Amino acid sequence: MAELNLKYYNNVDSYSDGDVEVDILNFVKEGLNVTQIPKNKRNYACAYHLSAWRENIINWYPLKKTDRVLEIGAGCGAVTGALCRNAGSVVSVELSKHRAEINYERHKDYDNLEIMVGNLNDMDFNGGFDYVILIGVFEYAMSYTKGEKPYETFLNKIKSFVKPGGKILMAIENRLGEKYFAGAYEDHTDAFFLGLNEYKDNTSVRTFSKQELTDIFHNCEMNRVKFYYPYPDYKFPSEIYTDETINSASYGREYMNLYPTRYSLYNEKSVSDALVKEGIMQSFANSFFVEAVVGERVGQEEQLLYAKMNCGRKEEFRIATIIYQGEEKYVIKKPLNEKSVPHIERVAIKSRMNNIEELLNLPGKYKDGVIRYEFLEDENLDTKISRMMDEGKTAQIVDTIREIQKILQEHSEEVNYHTEEFEKIFGDNKMEAEKTRTVCPANIDCICDNIICRKDGYVIIDGEWIFDMPVPVDFIVWRLVNELYTQHGNRLQKLVTRAGMYEKLNILPTACEVYETWAKNFAEKYVGGNELAEYGADVKTLELRELVNIAESRKGMECALFYDTGNGFSAADCCKEYLKINGGEFTMDFTLDKYATIKNLRFDPLEGKGCKVQITKINGQSLTGDEILGNNAEFEKNDIQIFISGDPQYFINPSLPKEGKITISGKIKVMPEEETMSFYRKKLNELETIKNSTEYKLLKKAKLIKNKRKE
Repeated sequence: MAELNLKYYNNVDSYSDGDVEVDILNFVKEGLNVTQIPKNKRNYACAYHLSAWRENIINWYPLKKTDRVLEIGAGCGAVTGALCRNAGSVVSVELSKHRAEINYERHKDYDNLEIMVGNLNDMDFNGGFDYVILIGVFEYAMSYTKGEKPYETFLNKIKSFVKPGGKILMAIENRLGEKYFAGAYEDHTDAFFLGLNEYKDNTSVRTFSKQELTDIFHNCEMNRVKFYYPYPDYKFPSEIYTDETINSASYGREYMNLYPTRYSLYNEKSVSDALVKEGIMQSFANSFFVEAVVGERVGQEEQLLYAKMNCGRKEEFRIATIIYQGEEKYVIKKPLNEKSVPHIERVAIKSRMNNIEELLNLPGKYKDGVIRYEFLEDENLDTKISRMMDEGKTAQIVDTIREIQKILQEHSEEVNYHTEEFEKIFGDNKMEAEKTRTVCPANIDCICDNIICRKDGYVIIDGEWIFDMPVPVDFIVWRLVNELYTQHGNRLQKLVTRAGMYEKLNILPTACEVYETWAKNFAEKYVGGNELAEYGADVKTLELRELVNIAESRKGMECALFYDTGNGFSAADCCKEYLKINGGEFTMDFTLDKYATIKNLRFDPLEGKGCKVQITKINGQSLTGDEILGNNAEFEKNDIQIFISGDPQYFINPSLPKEGKITISGKIKVMPEEETMSFYRKKLNELETIKNSTEYKLLKKAKLIKNKRKE
């Protein structure tokens, strides 16, 4: 049984997502997962705290049952379970008692877990740790650490908890992550481009670029630092890349957006492809997972190059595929929980089912619950076809796929495929013909990513979905093509449409419709699909030209409140806002930073536009006297002042604002150019009339006589 330790709790919960955490605690107590939460209660917070995808940031890492782990900032326990399953003992620290209770309810059956509630700085731990885990924590160090270098100070504090040769594992966003350029808001503040603009005016949170993080570790005398790159980010990763693998063709797959508000300024996949080709993707990855050794590294470790986790599936199918570099390169498949152990055992057996010499399944060696495969260095079919796309070789692409189709057909038999087992996996939708060309056993994951091109034929490196039953050849080929178009989208579509490709392969549209239902049934009902599918949110495309047009339309629609503190009005002492007009009326709120020293106030409702203005209220009160005085108005009618110079101004009694806040309400109409010119001509006519008057001529003559006397 896990232990909930409240010894250091001071009865203050300083961090919370609000009332949704009450719901989350109830969901956990009821044993609900993210797919079982009532639809009207589903939101980003539920996905963030409860999804199994969160564990992907750590469940690939080679922790051992002898390791003692300290998890700082455990939250609601998003990764605590994975730590408990893979490490020897886990101490999870959390400031919030409510979040700690959620964590406890989720993981109370683990005997190797202690959850400590309170401030880390107050706690005393019995001995050092092999690992200290910081996931989404380090960026807030400046909020709770004093000094000129809070991040170095905090990191040095963390070092003191680690045994010599132990490690700090940190997950954090990249300040220069590509998603921020593409239109995602900064994760901690919901402000666009905040990190890119070096967190201007923000004093609570910071993320860092790769070099900036490296420098911080170096300043703390930690020079053995390795970067991993969770994709698409550390919160919901499905893949882990390294410096050795990030600039590969497989990086940058399309991913589901889970953020409620997300905009796109450009095609992120296209830019990722370009950064990969330039060999610089590591500098623009959305997130980092950093491994830093404290002191000298103990022993020689094999190098992890890449990991892929399938935890969106049903629990019995959740596994990880990991590539290692030891004396030689190899691949392992391992279960991510106890329920998926039988699946790994079946995969080990079925990967040895080979009956097509030209298209062999790569066999694996099963030992201690893990399958180990030889790593094939040869090029895969996806890379080969991608190069053909770049070169515009449409015919070669079609011929290459036809070759795979032909190999399967040559080893096929015409039989009745729709068995009870087939229906269980692929559904009850049938083809018109009862019999068709099938292969058995059948590897339905015969997709381009999994097909290695060798001189003597092809090898399928993924044997997870090999079935010992007849499966139609054209369904296997359809899946290959479907995955290819999903992966490469517009690039391939420009050369040959998806429908055109199926036509060239003699796969009829009616067959495609049936195959699509089979694939959907397999992915969503049999395997389990993506548990977060119903949490996905649309990405709104923004064209830069549209933004420019909006900016152009707002020119001159900026209002300003100037405050004079004794040196006159200046641009330095000014509050500016865009004037929001609704039905010809406006209400603008201003906060005055230097309220105590303000001597005069001036309100400029517009800039550079002719307008008719009537100020009706100050701080919600109707005007009764000398609260406001118009300036620069050329005409006035029924308390409406008409400005044709484009520089309307009002002087406001400085005693009106209270506590440095002022609200100005009124009516305004921006005059069209023709109307402005009409008033301008009227003004000129009035001046001309004045100049021609007898009074004006006498005054002018008197002034000239006076000037001559002075001379």
